[in-house]
Amino acid sequence: MISEFDASKIVNEKYFKMRNDFRPSNPIEIRNFMEEFYKHKRFEMKKVHSFDEIISNGNTIRLYKNYKNISKKCILFVHGGGFVFGNLNYCHQLLSDLCDFACVDIISIDYRKTPEFFYPTAHEDVLSSVLEIQEKYSNIYESYFLMGSSAGAMLCLHTGLTLSSTTNKLSGIILDSPAVDLNMELDSFKEFNEGYFLDSKSVKLFVNMYFKNKKHDFEESQMSNINNWLLISCGLDPLRDQSFELEKKLKFHNCNVNHHHFKDQLHSFHSLYYSYDIGMDKLPHLEIINEFINRQ
Repeated sequence: MISEFDASKIVNEKYFKMRNDFRPSNPIEIRNFMEEFYKHKRFEMKKVHSFDEIISNGNTIRLYKNYKNISKKCILFVHGGGFVFGNLNYCHQLLSDLCDFACVDIISIDYRKTPEFFYPTAHEDVLSSVLEIQEKYSNIYESYFLMGSSAGAMLCLHTGLTLSSTTNKLSGIILDSPAVDLNMELDSFKEFNEGYFLDSKSVKLFVNMYFKNKKHDFEESQMSNINNWLLISCGLDPLRDQSFELEKKLKFHNCNVNHHHFKDQLHSFHSLYYSYDIGMDKLPHLEIINEFINRQ
């Protein structure tokens, strides 16, 4: 078994060796590149039950069922991908491991993407899916956690704040390497402009394709309606400073914030860990998520 620090070194070295092989520049190339990158995962599926279901808004969800889940808690997960790529398979291994490790059920939510669809389509898809899930599974789960990665974290933030005054079952929000807003003037955007797993040039490309210069805001005053927040940020990430800015806002509204910063990790590092053979039995943030859920 190797340490988390050594594992991050191996992952980073492997990525930086291959990063110049191909730099996709349009949506089709991006999707093909990411599909190829993620299909060679070495890890075996954990023994959890999963199945897909079409819900009435036309989107697909995937339920990960842990039969040891006696807490009646459920994570509603939204994948990342810059609003351009990603699907229910994108985080399949991560959610299988988290379901098994935390003994909690997880429902993974998909949404329509750009350039076929523009803002606010993805936002509306996730919001409507969460509403339908809450209604359909109301007799099964006593509490929910919204969890998202990267662009998916922005969708969770929007959904959570929108629903915060209408539901008492939302126990907390987990944001992993979150895209919070469209502010690109922070230092981390300048620091990681090009050549990283996610860099500022890619962020600008994704934002321009999805938002089409439309203004994106969230209702900051609603933050106080959700008391428990978990932020996970990475040091080698153009979105890094957005997490710290969000932490300040949450504390201003007297929210309970747990912020774990992995200074040596690339953006959305769980994707890289699963794509490279690094010899670890679990990702470094699974225990953090598990502890957060079990405290609420």
